[in-house]
Amino acid sequence: MANRFRIEKAMKFKFEKKWLSMGSGHLEIIHVRTETPRAIVFAPPLIGGNLSQQVRYFRSLISFGYDLVTFTYRGHGKSQGKFSLGTTLKDTVFVLDHTCRLAENENLPIFGIGSCAAALPLLYSAGWRPMAFSKIVLINAITQIRLSSIFKSFFAYYRIIFRHQNKRYNMMDALRSYWDFMLPEVSRHKGTFGELALKRTKPLKIFHETLAWNPG
Repeated sequence: MANRFRIEKAMKFKFEKKWLSMGSGHLEIIHVRTETPRAIVFAPPLIGGNLSQQVRYFRSLISFGYDLVTFTYRGHGKSQGKFSLGTTLKDTVFVLDHTCRLAENENLPIFGIGSCAAALPLLYSAGWRPMAFSKIVLINAITQIRLSSIFKSFFAYYRIIFRHQNKRYNMMDALRSYWDFMLPEVSRHKGTFGELALKRTKPLKIFHETLAWNPG
């Protein structure tokens, strides 16, 4: 721990927040720069999350000399536009293009990290830009949008909790626990889901995407 603390103290970070213009408005992004970067880590956010969440999650990588680029989906926080599952894919490809230009200018490789729901737009963007990434890391990844996959994942999680933690949940408690597991630190309130304002969503499109859509 002492060695890691000294590295963090010695390393200087520079936070560059900016807005990238799109046809439907702009996206809020952040580029955390280190003095002598080894690579750029590209980390799409969680649904309901924002860019500060990803900086917090991957601060240790920044401490060891990796730049970080992340952003906020449209419908979230200060990013404009309306949210659906499909827009997360378009937003991710759009910001990845920007990141590729940064990497090319600085002669750096790009490492992709996708945790939980962020894995899907990361994989989608890699399919569109197959030469962009040197490495991809998936953490507790959601790789499909299908009701059968969601049910299978939920009941697998429920069995693990019941068998290994010796707890018995009613269905609502189990759903809340599963939701927190898949989307950690995303608060839920009336009218908002974390950074996502519910009035800035496209409910019918999201419903259709959940039932019939699998971009992976």
